[in-house]
Amino acid sequence: MKFDDIMKIFKTKKNNQSFGIFHEGQWVKIAHLELSETGFVIKDLVSSKLKSSLFDKTIPDTDIDTQTTEENDSDFNYVGDDFELPDLSEESMGFSGNDLLNMDNKNLKGSEEDLLDILRKFSLDQGVISLNANDENISYHEYDESISKKNYKKEIEATFLTPEEKKEKKYVVDYIENSDESVLAFLYKGEFELLEYLEDVNRVICKDKLLYNHIAINELSLINFIIANHTLPEDENVLILYLDSDYKIGVVVNGDCYVKNFSIDVPEAPIHEMRQTVYSKIMLEKDSSNIDITKHIIISGEMSSEDDIEFFKDKLGSKSVVERVRFRDIEKNDETSPEQISKFALPLSLAWRVLINEEELIYQNNLLPQKIIDGQKHFKLSWHGYIILVVLFILTFYGTFSDLRLKNNIARINRDNSILQQKILTKENILKRINTIEQQISIIDKDYSKITSVIGHNNQMHLLLNKLSVSMSKNTLSWVTELLCDKDGILLKGSTTKRTNVIKISEILPGCTILSVIETKKVNYPVWDFQLKFDYPQPINIKKDDVNNNEI
Repeated sequence: MKFDDIMKIFKTKKNNQSFGIFHEGQWVKIAHLELSETGFVIKDLVSSKLKSSLFDKTIPDTDIDTQTTEENDSDFNYVGDDFELPDLSEESMGFSGNDLLNMDNKNLKGSEEDLLDILRKFSLDQGVISLNANDENISYHEYDESISKKNYKKEIEATFLTPEEKKEKKYVVDYIENSDESVLAFLYKGEFELLEYLEDVNRVICKDKLLYNHIAINELSLINFIIANHTLPEDENVLILYLDSDYKIGVVVNGDCYVKNFSIDVPEAPIHEMRQTVYSKIMLEKDSSNIDITKHIIISGEMSSEDDIEFFKDKLGSKSVVERVRFRDIEKNDETSPEQISKFALPLSLAWRVLINEEELIYQNNLLPQKIIDGQKHFKLSWHGYIILVVLFILTFYGTFSDLRLKNNIARINRDNSILQQKILTKENILKRINTIEQQISIIDKDYSKITSVIGHNNQMHLLLNKLSVSMSKNTLSWVTELLCDKDGILLKGSTTKRTNVIKISEILPGCTILSVIETKKVNYPVWDFQLKFDYPQPINIKKDDVNNNEI
């Protein structure tokens, strides 16, 4: 089961409602959408012009004479009763008369109060909010396929941000991929002032914490919304116009691919003059870019009435298609007239994106700060969730028990392994000793072979004579009369006064054979003459005989 499928289990009313808040200049537009079983329901559309630009810190022109103000402190009463005038004579304070004028935020507060009144009309805590990004803070940077998508952010930070800006981290980088595999990156520098304002007034307008889905770039919001609700021709440029009171822009797409955008600056004038100026800007862009952008035009914003549509149709001729932006999957109600949908195209596109699957979007840009995204990674549980929590608890308990059992088995196996390792170590030590002894024996054998090759049977005769001498001394009245050596062995002739001595002498000689024993008389005493045939003695065998049998 995918994560998206799991999240559908926890679907609540809050997940079915969204609020798109679009702000530009002095205008604020809010769209409230709800997701039903049959499509989208437009619950409310609100548009309001504030007293001044909401976050413009400049002071509007006033009739106050700055020179007179410096001469008369009473002229600063408009700042407030609690305000203490700094000592302008102290240069270290860094204030001037103009600085003091800039501290007047009376108009700014009035705009914020206006916006607060608008926000109170909506139950923002019952849905998810999306905002638009201020175009003035955005810069565009295009890279070809030679740069990795993982490195484009580092490239932008290194090229377009100062060390101070990096340290403050008041910027967001995002990108889209074009059809030619190039990357169009966006750098937003500065504060998201509307987001900060909503965070500040959160507890004023509702008890629950507001949830945010995304902050989108205006032209990409329009592209996603229009591609989803229109069937665009393939391989043909389509011009998307958003013509609002304070904000006008043209966006060119080809199929479902972003091509370019261009701003349309139009001074305040009667509507027929503004239409003509917009048309002139379009034709100028067509000529300068050498791209045909007038075959198919989709118009949205305040200037999308029937008269506006007819004007552009007349100007461009019958070969061009001019239409108003549409919203397909909506339930009909008082807020769903084609002109209303067109006027609120941007806030509707913001709210619409919250309620669809992100995978359906062509461009999934999001400038919402990461700290806001990380702070919202939680969800509330309905009764389905508690069932799943119980299942998770059982699975966790079973997993923990299985893990403990597995760890005990591992510990036992480790103990057995340690014992076996100790035994192996002991056997290895014994084996090392055996190998050492075998090496020593091998060395002795080699040395003995060398000695044998040098001395032959010489040393053997010495051993033989020594053995015979000792044997004759033990077996008294026995003597050797003749000793003959040939290649087959040694022939021993001797005599003894005791016949059993012949046997004793033969037993100590290697491979001895008794050839003859003959009784004779010597000076009237019986004497036994004998002949023995035996092999050349081997020193090692003789030494073994000495160890095992102490008589010679």
